[in-house]
Amino acid sequence: MNPLELWCNESQERYVLAINDENLKTFEKICERERCPFSVVGVATEEKIISVHDNHFENDPVQMPMSVLFGNTPKLKKSVRKKNSKSKVSNINEVDLESAIFNVLKHPTVANKNFLITIGDRSVGGMVSRDQMVGPWQVPVADCG
Repeated sequence: MNPLELWCNESQERYVLAINDENLKTFEKICERERCPFSVVGVATEEKIISVHDNHFENDPVQMPMSVLFGNTPKLKKSVRKKNSKSKVSNINEVDLESAIFNVLKHPTVANKNFLITIGDRSVGGMVSRDQMVGPWQVPVADCG
């Protein structure tokens, strides 16, 4: 990975592990067995600096004290003033009640949206004897054992 990819990496679906050098070969064998790719992207040192090295240009485009990332950062101060604004009064006689109710209830922050949680590829591959969600209310209590 180039320095930009290392520094701007979106890691929400990745894991970062710290492994002692003497355990790296064992970890590599486990990853090969599990068909799980990995990369060594850095080395921990006693220095309290995060550094990203570029092998192509032989330089360090990022040299930053760890305190910038993990503490001792200056507190953000905001100066806020409230602005008085005049708003137009709505005429509720112009609103269609049925469509207004529908628009409110379809909003993701209103009403029960459990279906968003329970949907999914629950029988991928077609080798499923019973779905894990059962009954008319899709309760996750299926027991095929």
